[in-house]
Amino acid sequence: MIDCSAEINKFYNEKVVLPKKDKDKLWESRRKNIKRLKDGLEKYNQENNTSYNIKEDLIQGSMSMHTVVQNDENNYDIDVAIVFDEDDLNDKGPESTRNMVANALKKETAQFSEEPEVKTGCVRIKYSTGYHVDFAIFKRYKENDEWT
Repeated sequence: MIDCSAEINKFYNEKVVLPKKDKDKLWESRRKNIKRLKDGLEKYNQENNTSYNIKEDLIQGSMSMHTVVQNDENNYDIDVAIVFDEDDLNDKGPESTRNMVANALKKETAQFSEEPEVKTGCVRIKYSTGYHVDFAIFKRYKENDEWT
């Protein structure tokens, strides 16, 4: 039997696995966009006399699992969970929370060719190079004096 493992490993390393420099670029985009959101939220709060505050941000999807693979169209999906406490959002529902997040992002994304897009399950920022960042918004609740 012929051993093809060297050829398969070469193909995997050259054509499947996303190179470290590209992974680093995606991680940097994630970091920059979380900062954009936090800075925009600060401006939004000042303008609207509100006090919304992100309690936590978490990486999700293929980036969190370290399974991002090469894509010929650079159509990478950076998934970020944004967590607010129930008390901070008061009675604000999911759609109005996504709209608030999009409005906060608009304050810091004027250089983008497209405004942040409110989708059913997230707020999306698209890059002209093909990839995008999806901010999934979560509300955590206090149960027996502990956040869940």
